[in-house]
Amino acid sequence: MATKEIALIPAEECNVTFSEGAMYAYKFALAHAGIEMDEGAIADFITQRSSLSRQFRDLDETRKKLEKLVASIKELEKHTYNVGDITDLPDGEDGVKISWSKQAYTYEWMVDNCGADVAQKLVQKGLCKVEDILNLVPVSTMAKASGINQDKFMEMFPEFVCAKQKERTLSIK
Repeated sequence: MATKEIALIPAEECNVTFSEGAMYAYKFALAHAGIEMDEGAIADFITQRSSLSRQFRDLDETRKKLEKLVASIKELEKHTYNVGDITDLPDGEDGVKISWSKQAYTYEWMVDNCGADVAQKLVQKGLCKVEDILNLVPVSTMAKASGINQDKFMEMFPEFVCAKQKERTLSIK
């Protein structure tokens, strides 16, 4: 049986600390979070924030270390309680209840072309129309199925495809 690779953080690296600058940046951001500001306050905020770039970089580096540590802890917990059978889990007598959620599954086609066969059979049985199926196919999947990259696909059908804005990702380096 193949073993899953686990992303481990060595014990000596688990002691993540906040630098003085990172903590200052955190407290600055926390003090201003969700507060409505007039134009003067916005200008002051931006000036102060700009003077804290290094501190925010320290805070961001600390966040990344914490995320790696949290991912490692999660993997270790899953591995630890995946050994043995479900009946081997602690019974909660000490006030701690440990259990796994009900097993869930994702469904995939067994072989290529199964999707087309199933769609044809559904249409033949009158359970749905081809249009019903195709209207549920995401733009990216339709473009991929046609062998056209998504940008070209959008150029070809600007009256049918719109771009919805995703949340931006902040990068601090």
